[in-house]
Amino acid sequence: MLTVHSTVGWTAMKRSTFLALALLIALAIVCGVMVQRDLKKAKVASDSFSELSEIVHPEESPSQDQKDESEEDVVPTPVAVKDFTSLAESNEDCIAWLTITGTCVDYPVMHTPSAPEKYLHLNFYGQYSDYGVPFLDGHNTMEDDNLVIFGHNMNDGSMFGSLKYFLRRSYLETYPYIDVTTADGQRCYEVFAVALATKTDDWYNFHRSIDADDYDYAVDCILKKAQLTRGDRPDYPSQILTLSTCHGSSRDGRLLILAKEVDLCP
Repeated sequence: MLTVHSTVGWTAMKRSTFLALALLIALAIVCGVMVQRDLKKAKVASDSFSELSEIVHPEESPSQDQKDESEEDVVPTPVAVKDFTSLAESNEDCIAWLTITGTCVDYPVMHTPSAPEKYLHLNFYGQYSDYGVPFLDGHNTMEDDNLVIFGHNMNDGSMFGSLKYFLRRSYLETYPYIDVTTADGQRCYEVFAVALATKTDDWYNFHRSIDADDYDYAVDCILKKAQLTRGDRPDYPSQILTLSTCHGSSRDGRLLILAKEVDLCP
């Protein structure tokens, strides 16, 4: 009887081991398929934005090899926007081109006031995309005191995924200038603060100020949440550009890159 029990126990153990191994293999296959799917989505999104970038600044646009380098290894190179008009003609929802020179942030900006989050999960051509396209707050106009542009914090560092590097002083000092080009010309902004907030922060309600006091109060409030500051704070009526993306483990956490309009980017 002992021998029979031992044999049964050994058989059960082998069966359990086999099932566990089969399960691990199945999980590995599923994970591999998911990784390949995500890589394919990333390539499709990257290729799409590269095509758009070539329309806007075909000669100076950084190559994909440059964009795939680590942020620390990227050398800033001037980007001259050449033909925004052709891009806008391709999609009337596109109102600007956003560039942080020397980084992978080099994207169109969409604006659809009647459907503010239209491009949250659509690409430039209106097809579904996890990456979406950066878009201007639906309550904004391009002449407001505070322009708020939203973008996804993608795990591969694309879209606004690289904005987290602005929490490093060295990165902030290296890439402090942001270009926004519209059909009317180029605007330049200089980062003055990097702040952490929540998606319900009052800053998102600040678009137009009543007067200088109202403007200063809003700036004072957001500066209290700043992790880093650089240079002088903005003075009324200087336009402010806010880049917003998700941050941290909380669904409500937000990272804000705050920049003030200046005369010219170096």
